[in-house]
Amino acid sequence: MNIKKINDDVVSRLKNDDREAFKYLYDEYWFLLFNQAYKRLPNEEIVKGLIQDLFADIWQNRSKLVIQTSIVAYLKQALKYKIFNYIKAQIVREKYIAKIAGNNHLPNSNQTEQQINYLELQKAISHCIASLPLQPQRVYLLKHEQDMSYLEIADHLQISVSTVEKHMIKALKIIRQQIKGIYRE
Repeated sequence: MNIKKINDDVVSRLKNDDREAFKYLYDEYWFLLFNQAYKRLPNEEIVKGLIQDLFADIWQNRSKLVIQTSIVAYLKQALKYKIFNYIKAQIVREKYIAKIAGNNHLPNSNQTEQQINYLELQKAISHCIASLPLQPQRVYLLKHEQDMSYLEIADHLQISVSTVEKHMIKALKIIRQQIKGIYRE
């Protein structure tokens, strides 16, 4: 059974309140998501909480769930946004606490600024990816979010390896142009 059919089946079952589909999703991807998040935010309790929030959001919004890529790519992207929002909230809290304490200088402000810049760049890249034409977008996501080789992508999409390469070149060119445009503004 191919990945798209499995994705569609799980999403369809979730929309029909199938708890077994939700359990499958949770059991299948929890550890992968934990490892991804822990690399970005090395605090086990916070990471576990963010993943719980992610799955709670999926269950609460299951009737409106639309996944156009693979489930794993969707989950990874959703978790990236959870991490981004958590870090932004932490920065606001730190600034607020420093202001109340009468200390306008934060000890880790350079590191915090670098984190914000990194997360803003990630968000900009995500928007660029979302705006790509369908085939280059699919190729890019399969390569960068599912770590597939060009040969695996070609097999998955039933196209030639050279076509995969052309789509990847097109995707990267568009992303570079859009990122340059963002940082010139």
